[in-house]
Amino acid sequence: APLLDRLEVIPLSGYTEEEKVQISIRHLIPKEAEENGLKEKAPFFSEEAIREIIRGYTKEAGLRNLKRQISSILRKLTANYVRKGARFLSR
Repeated sequence: APLLDRLEVIPLSGYTEEEKVQISIRHLIPKEAEENGLKEKAPFFSEEAIREIIRGYTKEAGLRNLKRQISSILRKLTANYVRKGARFLSR
């Protein structure tokens, strides 16, 4: 690729586990909760729960699969909430 020859490629490392936890708490969970109809009733995820999701279900350095897992959990919570009137912890 001729253009690539003229560019300097700067390698970047991925997010650390702690950065992923904080990004999840501050950005991913609130955004996904709102998108899944839980804006007013966003569930509480402990830091340890988020770490378990990161360690057990995501392998990449980025956030794409973490976002996907959080969204999946929230969709299931929404379905249970609607179907059964189930309750969950929120802040």
